[in-house]
Amino acid sequence: KAADFTSSDLAVSEDWWKIAAPGLTKDSYYFVNLSKAGRNPLIALIWADRDYKSESNAQTLPVAVGYIPLTDFGSEIKGSRISIINTDGFVLYDSDSTVLYSVANLAKDPIFTKALQSAARVGAGEFEDATQKFLGSFFRTDFQLVVTSRTNLRKAMSATYTLAEKFLLLGTMCIAGAVIFALIFARTLTAPLYALYQATRRVAAGNFDLALSTRSGDEIGALG
Repeated sequence: KAADFTSSDLAVSEDWWKIAAPGLTKDSYYFVNLSKAGRNPLIALIWADRDYKSESNAQTLPVAVGYIPLTDFGSEIKGSRISIINTDGFVLYDSDSTVLYSVANLAKDPIFTKALQSAARVGAGEFEDATQKFLGSFFRTDFQLVVTSRTNLRKAMSATYTLAEKFLLLGTMCIAGAVIFALIFARTLTAPLYALYQATRRVAAGNFDLALSTRSGDEIGALG
């Protein structure tokens, strides 16, 4: 609410008026960032009446200023950096407070550049700047604003890596279990066969006085 802000919070600085002037002349409106450290994020919308004609000063345009508090904006989004940028590249909101509370310009940001160059209003991809690789997405609005989000690639892929590690561990356990089962099964199969082989050798040697003790009820047991 505007009541949560002081008159000082709502004042548009001279620097912002200079930045906004070309946009007001061209499009009649311009968004500026009035956020201050220790206060809730705040965007101002400056609207100019380009149809007004002043007899005393042709350069004068009457303006109205509206305010958009962003108190809880982006609070539910964890792990990603959210930015709102005007088409000149000036940051209006950023979940990174060091960027939010400064007159930062992201005109050379790879996501912002892609958003302006893309024929589509919505897009996503893998990007890289001077410090890191990250996954990014953008949405270009009807009011010459660009909303971007970015997530560190390593952080974004950490869940995938964790899942892959778990599948690898599960696979290793399954293989180990299969090997143990195979060894046990092989022993139960080869033991009666070996006993039958020894008995056959004794019979071949003329020793008919023997008895086989078989526990198997299958074909191997029947041979015994």
